[in-house]
Amino acid sequence: MQARWIVNWVLPFFGVVAVLMMLVNANHAGIPFLGNHPKVSPIGKNVGIVFTPFWLVVAVLNWLAFYYSLS
Repeated sequence: MQARWIVNWVLPFFGVVAVLMMLVNANHAGIPFLGNHPKVSPIGKNVGIVFTPFWLVVAVLNWLAFYYSLS
C-alpha cells in the first residue's frame, strides 16, 4: 500500500519539480521566451546552459518511471 503512495504522489512531484528547475535554469541561460534575469553573472549563465538539459533528462526519466510503474 505504501508503494502506491510513492507512485501516485512522489514520482509526479519530482517530475514537476524537475520541469520547474529546468525553466529556472533556462531563464538564467537567457532563453528569449522566458524573459531576462538582470542580475545573472556570466558564470550563472553558463551554469544555466549546462543544467537546463540535465533537468530535462531528469524530468523525462521521472515521468517514464511514473508511467512504467502504473502498468
